[in-house]
Amino acid sequence: MKKSLVIAAVLLLLCSCTKQGSGGSVCTVERYGRTYTIDGENQTIAYEGVVYGFDIQSSGGGGYSATFTAPDGSTSFWAQSGNTGYGGGSDDWDPNISPSDLADALGGGSRSGRERSGSPLLGMLLIALGAFNALAPKAAWYLSHGWRYKNAEPSEAALFFSRAGGVVLIFFGIILFFV
Repeated sequence: MKKSLVIAAVLLLLCSCTKQGSGGSVCTVERYGRTYTIDGENQTIAYEGVVYGFDIQSSGGGGYSATFTAPDGSTSFWAQSGNTGYGGGSDDWDPNISPSDLADALGGGSRSGRERSGSPLLGMLLIALGAFNALAPKAAWYLSHGWRYKNAEPSEAALFFSRAGGVVLIFFGIILFFV
């Protein structure tokens, strides 16, 4: 009974997580009191009726650079690496719209063009290890401690902590897999 409840909970968590695709979705994002409309398919971002084109390229180390083009042909860019970012624009770029604000809106809305920051392989490994610990705590205890002793049996506390640790591993695995 307990095993089926754990399996049902894991399946529910896996089914409830969805990955936002880059195709065809238009979304609205609010940042710092400003509302942006992002069209991932056409790679445009609109603010106060002005539609800007954008192009995002990932760079090494999880960073990215974004280039924005206004309807009048003026351009600006924003580059981000970790917690550090810098940007600039052509002389005719509207100073009232910051490329960092546009990039921030894109990061919070449509992630098209940007790579995932998670690790699906590590996430799957953690989910598998967590499921093993949660569903077979006695076998997990034996593999980690029991093989050292003759005729040893795990305590109820050891089995409980093996199950609890398995659930925590599953949780972190799901986060790494889907983020």
